[in-house]
Amino acid sequence: MRKFELMTTFHRKGYDMYGKRMIESVLKYWPKEVDFTIYWEEVLPDFDDPRLHYVELYEACPDLTEFKTRHKDHLWAHGKAENPRSKKKMSGQDFGDSDALGERGWSFKHDAVRFSHKVYAQCEQLKRSTADVLIFLDADTVTFRPIPIEFFDKMLPEDRFTTFLGRKAKEGQGSAFSETGFIMYNLNHKIKNTFADDLRNLYNSDKLFRFPYQVDCYTWDWTRLNLEKKKGVKNFNLADEYVALGKKHPFINSPLGDYMDHLKGNRKLEGRSKLEDIKEGRRSAKQQYDYWKT
Repeated sequence: MRKFELMTTFHRKGYDMYGKRMIESVLKYWPKEVDFTIYWEEVLPDFDDPRLHYVELYEACPDLTEFKTRHKDHLWAHGKAENPRSKKKMSGQDFGDSDALGERGWSFKHDAVRFSHKVYAQCEQLKRSTADVLIFLDADTVTFRPIPIEFFDKMLPEDRFTTFLGRKAKEGQGSAFSETGFIMYNLNHKIKNTFADDLRNLYNSDKLFRFPYQVDCYTWDWTRLNLEKKKGVKNFNLADEYVALGKKHPFINSPLGDYMDHLKGNRKLEGRSKLEDIKEGRRSAKQQYDYWKT
């Protein structure tokens, strides 16, 4: 059996709103042999467990601090103004997003700074980890029943670099971003360091600002697709294996939803996803689990 490691990252507000609950549920329901590395900022979690490993985000990633400092006064780097470096023109509708953390008048697709933290953390841990498989999980995720270690072992074929939740854009509707709230990395794959360096360099070089979008889903997809094309890297898309996951909430419509709920966006306010987030053809199967019965 391969060795698995889980990782996440959050700041103080995220820890208070959802991060603490995530840690509690992981310690209760994840396999005991899975270590859990947390990249934290502003507040050190008050959990003491031999599976937990804490890394201060800015200490581990000084280039993240440099990136944020470089763009602290650029509204366009925070999704609050049109990006002068991008060829994609924006309209007032692009700034209509809001979220559970209180952000208003903002475009998540263009907020490079907010979503850079998880990128730097992953790139760093890809090189630090001594596990065979690294699992990144967004901190706004709750596990609601025990997960057998075999579940994860089957999720990532040994000849693939990543397992991810992809989305496909409809013709003529532009990009459809992968769901980056869950990613598995094969750390025994020879492309590991190249991927980490290429993704990180999009931020350190500011190249991402030449892209149509700056959200991590886009930069992660760009890096993955570039290495698929140039290096022949093979990845495992859960949306190809389990068809009709939908674009709205593929996480819970996939087998991941048999064990976990991803409280993305305003679902954080209610503390769970809605039953309506599960595609109608999959609801009855999901409702065998108590979590999805109400």
